[in-house]
Amino acid sequence: LKETDCISCGQCTVFCPTGAIKEVDHTPQVMRALSDPDRVVVLQTAPSVRVTISEMFGEDPGAWSEQKLVGAAKACGFHFVFDTNMTADLTIMEEANELLHRIDIAQNGTEHERKKSPLPMFTSCCPGWINLVEQSYPELIPHLSTCRSPMGMLSSVIRHHWWPKQLRMNEETHEAHDSFVSWPRTKKGHSFRKRSSRKLVLQQENEELKSRVANLEAKLAMANDTETSLDEIDQSKLYVVAVMPCTAKKDEMARDQLRMLDGKPETDAVLTVREFGRLMELRGVAKREDPYSSKNIPELMYDNPFGDSTGAAIIFGVTGGVMEAALRTAADVLSGKDIQRVKYEGVRGMAGIKEATVQLGRKNEIDLSVAVCHQMRNVREFLAQIEAGEKTYHFVEVMTCPGGCIGGGGLPQSRDPNILVKRVSKIYSLDERNVIRKSHQNKAVSSLYFDLLGKPLSHLSHQLLHTSYYPRPRKPPIALKAPTQAVATVMDSDSSNSVCIVFGTQSGTAAQAAKEIKVELLHFIGRSKAQPEPEVRIVAGNAMSPERLLSMLNGALATIFVTSTFGEGEFPETMLKLYEYLESCGDQDFSGRFAVFGLGSSMYAAGDQFNQAARMLDKRLGEIGGSRIIEVGLGDDQAAELYRGELDKFMEKLEPKLFGQSAGASFIDPPEPLYRISLAAGSHGRHFRPVPPNYHFVTLQLAKSMVSEGYHRPASMFSFSLANTGLKYDVGDHLAVLPRNPEIAVNKILALYAPAIEKTQLLSVEAVDHFSTSPFPSTLTAGEMLEQYLDLCARPSRGFFKQLYLFATTAESRAKLRVLFDRENPNVSQDAFELYTGTHTYVDVLCDFAKDSLPPFEYLLSMIPTICPRLYSIASSPLGAAEDQLDLLVVSNKWKDAAKQERVGLATQYLFGAEVGERVAVQIKTGILQPPANPETPVLMFGLGTGVAPFRGFLQHRQALKRNGAKLGPATLYVGFRHEMNDYYLQHNYQTWIEEGVLTAVRPVFSHDSLKEWGGKLYFISDLIAEHPEDMFNALIHHDEAEGKHKSDVHVYYCGPAMGIPETIQTAMEGALASTGMTQEQAHLFMERLVHVEDRFHTECF
Repeated sequence: LKETDCISCGQCTVFCPTGAIKEVDHTPQVMRALSDPDRVVVLQTAPSVRVTISEMFGEDPGAWSEQKLVGAAKACGFHFVFDTNMTADLTIMEEANELLHRIDIAQNGTEHERKKSPLPMFTSCCPGWINLVEQSYPELIPHLSTCRSPMGMLSSVIRHHWWPKQLRMNEETHEAHDSFVSWPRTKKGHSFRKRSSRKLVLQQENEELKSRVANLEAKLAMANDTETSLDEIDQSKLYVVAVMPCTAKKDEMARDQLRMLDGKPETDAVLTVREFGRLMELRGVAKREDPYSSKNIPELMYDNPFGDSTGAAIIFGVTGGVMEAALRTAADVLSGKDIQRVKYEGVRGMAGIKEATVQLGRKNEIDLSVAVCHQMRNVREFLAQIEAGEKTYHFVEVMTCPGGCIGGGGLPQSRDPNILVKRVSKIYSLDERNVIRKSHQNKAVSSLYFDLLGKPLSHLSHQLLHTSYYPRPRKPPIALKAPTQAVATVMDSDSSNSVCIVFGTQSGTAAQAAKEIKVELLHFIGRSKAQPEPEVRIVAGNAMSPERLLSMLNGALATIFVTSTFGEGEFPETMLKLYEYLESCGDQDFSGRFAVFGLGSSMYAAGDQFNQAARMLDKRLGEIGGSRIIEVGLGDDQAAELYRGELDKFMEKLEPKLFGQSAGASFIDPPEPLYRISLAAGSHGRHFRPVPPNYHFVTLQLAKSMVSEGYHRPASMFSFSLANTGLKYDVGDHLAVLPRNPEIAVNKILALYAPAIEKTQLLSVEAVDHFSTSPFPSTLTAGEMLEQYLDLCARPSRGFFKQLYLFATTAESRAKLRVLFDRENPNVSQDAFELYTGTHTYVDVLCDFAKDSLPPFEYLLSMIPTICPRLYSIASSPLGAAEDQLDLLVVSNKWKDAAKQERVGLATQYLFGAEVGERVAVQIKTGILQPPANPETPVLMFGLGTGVAPFRGFLQHRQALKRNGAKLGPATLYVGFRHEMNDYYLQHNYQTWIEEGVLTAVRPVFSHDSLKEWGGKLYFISDLIAEHPEDMFNALIHHDEAEGKHKSDVHVYYCGPAMGIPETIQTAMEGALASTGMTQEQAHLFMERLVHVEDRFHTECF
């Protein structure tokens, strides 16, 4: 746990369904101390213990009186039993005066004083809260009250005030240890069953005990009040135990600040209420399975001088209690009166965050702004509001457990849904029955100030009752430490409380968007506090049969469909069959609620292909009976933030309609990671590479440069061997290449998590959502995970910064991160995100924020997108290439970022840096551009730059067919490059193809070579068409000698950038026809039929 951000609150021990999680048990060491005849064992009990101990023995909250609690403790063998309530009152005296002192400083102090003791002041009695501040919010340390918790105060006073008196008294009376009274211990095998003879014995022993206690108190009263120097006190025979509702108290007792000069803790052991119940059983006082065993425990009073307390101390056990107790005292102090009102309803109740303004002073001239917050999820939201400047207060109470101490992690487990309400009611009833309900009216506290401390905030008070805090951020490398056995999971068909995300993807981007939607939904569900908490499932569109998938979706709370648009407005492979099934469905076959988000490119807007698949899916779902939640979202990969800008807007509309308006701020603890990682046994060398799921390894055989030496835009022909892979492809198909991160980036991440994570350490990975498929192998090395799967070198998203914010441990880091994701804050410059992300990758960001915002290692898999494969048009034909060979024509993708630094695309950096023999992970994807089935059909091809790649495959295919005796139709190729001397790809192949009759004509254009000739204007293919329209006419309309007439059955293909270029070429083609014999109307009708009616103009854009 020291390697996590656990705050030791212990809620996991309360709610663990199997009881497998338990607190560190202090019972054995307490048993040893009780059995040591040379030890004086002292017990203190917290306010909520008196209400909850009865639950350990099957009784209702509060069924035991506090006197019975004391009697049980004495029966266990404790020599003295003190009430922590007494120092709860003492805490209020110190804390209330500290608050008034800070308010005075805020009004009249120097800048240095205000910085040292700022407002708001936070309470400090909850150790879980202190852990949270020191670990995650160190900037709030000056705001914490310096008061120790009541437990810490009482242990200190016992050690350094009460115990020295005991030692002096014993020296005077020469009675040593025999002076220390204890409850007569039961003989082995005896119990407190209801028997008249035993009852009489207990009554007699009780009277004897009371007499001995009275004598001891008389001796104490005569003892010299002069305090022994702290370093001269022999503490070895005193053993201090505390019974607390909180597991974090075990953490508190071990703090360095609460140790004595010899290094030993002032509190020797902390028992939770559960442990104290077990101790009672072990000591024969009561048995949990026997409801009558506790009936005859005698009722005894707490021992003096720490036995008196007030109602104000009792309500420390509930949320708002510390605040109310402080207000009772502050009201009297500031007014100079004994104000009769003691209830402050504004700070009572179970609301997660409560706010109030209390008027104090002689004339109500002081408006004290206060707040109360309990439970961790509320605490983080509350702190985010304060950090953002949305809230200002004077005094704030924070408890990390639900309901405060009355819901502590050390209390008995209960299946009663109303248990907190019952406990709280009992606490308040004890307060109301108390004669004294204000801490400053506690005579024991007054006596302690008179005898020892002098006054609140005195020098001795600071020495004994106050403490200090220091930042101790934790750097969690990984959540799981040991190998875990695989657990078989059953896909639960019940989706009634599930939100399903169904994605269709061609290259993986839609799958990444689905993952981001799930993470955002989990955040929102946490904020909305929906009960029962809905499940979020991710399902690929082809993960199961369409019939089964639709059946599951019909029963779901809602379904979010995410799909890209592929090719010429088509559905991606993983969504195609589902859509085809929906097309066959009837009007009422789908009864679910749905929303659709699309991923597309506005470059295709001219052809109405922009997000066409998403729009078609949205329409069809409505037609077959679905209930549309919101309008279809249209992501655009041409936008500055790709699809994510529109996705954020889409989710902002969708989430409130799914779960209602979210309460509070937008930030809570991180949701569960999407993948679980455990460290697998053994290790492998650096060359261990499992095949990525659904991929094959091919071997790089050759990389041949296609440009002049030294040209600034490198381009190469890469040849891969498919031998022994089982892979087959057709002409026009795509090769999906899964690139790898550079080793330098991987080593930077490993350095952040060293030494916990080593490069060759084997990891086991499984998806938390058993409906989703994992992109990772089940076992791989840490180095391979970082190098092959996580897109470390990509541009960070706002969602990443939002998630990283949840791990930030300083206000400075949170402020920086908030600037990078908060769109709605008018004080935040939106340019900051563009500038930062334009010059930083995920690796850069993690390195920048590693000191105080590093997430656990397994969260990287949820926060950083996985590497998507890059699709390349195959530049070869299986008929024309060498056996089992596949070729790619690739140009290096380089650009300059906002800082004028050169950047290189991940895939091209990988390919151009790969050595011959390198194994490359690939998939074969069905292509868009397929040659006509009849080789006699004329073809007209337009290739820009590396867009000539598929046409190399076409021409190799035609070449092989011709060599096998096939008759070929005409083929014309227009190509566009920058410079004839530098990047005229395949220049020497064209003439060969023409000579063999494979290619009719090649029409090259060199855009940058004609700058002078065209007055600084680039020269494009459309300009060439306009300059030589007859060439275009001949390519489009040919004379069929067999039929003796002109025909226009040509198939046209375009491959290159979108940016409206296909439409510009179509316009130029129409103009060429109109200038070579056709009227303008005839030319327009010709192109309309070619492009739209007969669909013979095929485009593949990038």
